[in-house]
Amino acid sequence: MTLTVGSALPDFEAISSHGPMRLHDWLGGEWALIFAFKAMSPTCSTEFAVLETLHKAYEACGARVLGVSIDMDETVSAWLGDLRDALDCTPSFTLVNDPSGAVPRLLGFIDETASQASLYRTALLVAPDRRIAMTLTYPVTNGRSFSEILRTLKAVELTAQRKVATSSTWTDGQPVMLPPSLAQEQAEAMYPQGVKVLRPYLRIVAQP
Repeated sequence: MTLTVGSALPDFEAISSHGPMRLHDWLGGEWALIFAFKAMSPTCSTEFAVLETLHKAYEACGARVLGVSIDMDETVSAWLGDLRDALDCTPSFTLVNDPSGAVPRLLGFIDETASQASLYRTALLVAPDRRIAMTLTYPVTNGRSFSEILRTLKAVELTAQRKVATSSTWTDGQPVMLPPSLAQEQAEAMYPQGVKVLRPYLRIVAQP
């Protein structure tokens, strides 16, 4: 199953690191980051270390964090011990381990072309309406930037609430752009502090 932007997020029940969970109930109408991981992986080890330092920042944005693997609980437990000892990292976000592959497959994380069970290095941002707001897939040899995903989370949260667009380097508090569909007269009424017009399709305002 392939999930793309706008797809409805499937539901599932599982035993997580924080106890039994039903995905849609766990979401609770909040934003969420759901990502695939592989225990005993060098790239995932560094990803977990970084993500744990950013976990509170995700929570401050009203987003929950869930990692999903196809590893056995015992394997993940041993790996988490390694992370604690080697990287001083004790993840506080929720984990689901499903050796059967049912949950990762439901989320589109399984590489069906691999000769052995393997996960794509995929991350999903899920909106409060339980639809996919962003998908990101990296090669297994390259770690994902959870700082960039956090930046994207802030951007999609903003654009979900306001009729604006963000640049490739936008960060929270910086100017934003207006969509071409918004008439200039409306734009000036909505942003009396000023609309900088570089081109009819390229108009910049302060972040609302």
